[in-house]
Amino acid sequence: MTHSARPGPRRRPDPDPVPPLQRPEEAPPVRNDEDVRRRWRSLLGDGGFQRTTLWIVWYDADGRQLPVVVPIDDLPQALEPAALQNLMIILAEPASMGAASVALALSRPGPGSVTAADRQRANAILAAVDRARRQKAFDLRVWPIHLATANSVRVLSVDDLV
Repeated sequence: MTHSARPGPRRRPDPDPVPPLQRPEEAPPVRNDEDVRRRWRSLLGDGGFQRTTLWIVWYDADGRQLPVVVPIDDLPQALEPAALQNLMIILAEPASMGAASVALALSRPGPGSVTAADRQRANAILAAVDRARRQKAFDLRVWPIHLATANSVRVLSVDDLV
């Protein structure tokens, strides 16, 4: 049985203007998924991405962003087990600096509809987080993964990932 990308609803450009970029210590705390989406919109702007990148940002227990943003460029569609293990180490390390949660965003060129590649990457990352939790190697809260494309930042919902 083969799976193909499901055609999703045509995505319109993000209706919100891009919020001004603020230094982490000046940005409002994140409290919910929409706060995280707005923060990604501020950090990633209006798109125009030339490559597929996984962006990582950490937040403390009060929802304040730590002063680190990590991009991992040229993310392959199929993430190898060793790469996922290394990613879990990267995600967990800032806990020693006061991180309580982590937010992830995939950015790529192209339209805002979810592709099979988006689905494959996000599901592989979430499965790796689940494995790391079971092994007691990871305990940060993980915000829903976001997808950033030209003019849009959106949550990858459960329905998007099946």
